Amino acid sequence: MPYHVQIRRSFHVARAFNLEADELRRDILAPWLAGARIELGDKHWVPADSSLTVLEGPRLEPAEMALGQGWSNAERSARGVTRELLASAAGALGASGGGSAAARSRAVALLAESPAAERSACALLAALRLEGAAWAPLRAAILTRAPDGGPLPAAVLIALDAQPQDGGDDAGWWLDVGLALGAFGPRAVVALAPGRAAPTAVRDAGAVTLDPAHAAALGVRLRAAGISV
Repeated sequence: MPYHVQIRRSFHVARAFNLEADELRRDILAPWLAGARIELGDKHWVPADSSLTVLEGPRLEPAEMALGQGWSNAERSARGVTRELLASAAGALGASGGGSAAARSRAVALLAESPAAERSACALLAALRLEGAAWAPLRAAILTRAPDGGPLPAAVLIALDAQPQDGGDDAGWWLDVGLALGAFGPRAVVALAPGRAAPTAVRDAGAVTLDPAHAAALGVRLRAAGISV
């Protein structure tokens, strides 16, 4: 089925309809993950300050797109696939980059939803005598397919706070989560603060509790992925 795309920044919106899969990957998903400018409509869009929505559904006929009704008709007949497509595209980038060398280090990259989640994650890793590594350099290495020469982290720990965070860059956060899941596969471990239900985007990944008292469960997950703990 074809895809329909919307990019929004504040009150500005651009849309494209009936894109084929190759066209979507080449013109939208790849530059979006790389943080590059995207040309859509008569404007250029920067992922850092824009939001992306992708729908998959039946092809729209010209009459269905007339008088500005295209997007509302697409929403009625299509399903949202933004997160899964970004995760899949990120996985392809990671596989073609340096991802296969991920087990060369005992360090674990840390992708935390909030400062509180980061502190809890650091304590969880310390209980296993593992080092925490910054996410930002790893993200850049995956996207550019050019690691800086140092050993890659053995895994990535995605730490979610007790409550979803308000006021932050939610789109950017979930894009990074998709990138981590796609690039690391079984070496991406989700840790949920006590009381937090697993969001849909990470539900299939399984989760451990974001508490040093539950460090053994994280150790089991890492050992199952072939990491010495």
